[in-house]
Amino acid sequence: MARFQFDFPSIFMTKPAVLIAALAFAALASFEASAAVTVKGQTSCGQWARQRSAHGPMEAANKAWLLGFLSGASAANDEDALGGTDPEVLFQWTDAFCRKNHTADIDDAAAMLYRELIRITPKSK
Repeated sequence: MARFQFDFPSIFMTKPAVLIAALAFAALASFEASAAVTVKGQTSCGQWARQRSAHGPMEAANKAWLLGFLSGASAANDEDALGGTDPEVLFQWTDAFCRKNHTADIDDAAAMLYRELIRITPKSK
């Protein structure tokens, strides 16, 4: 019985294939750099305020979402934005943001809070 041999490099690494792959990679990289990020699971600032005052399970879920967003952004950007922070202060900052921006969503607040944390975080040398 004859065995089928698949010679991957000779099929896919020809000069035209390399050029096409490089162009596709460049196009994909430029698309990803300009693409907006869709955030799932966010709630409105109005809902945040109502759920914070109700002290129920949705308040805990929203707090966990906010801390997860900030932690993920910090990890993705290799920044220690949360070092030395008190979670309750982060929640109070979000409360104040939502009072001023009641039509915004929590992802707007989280993004603004992350930028503020990065701005005030001392840079290591």
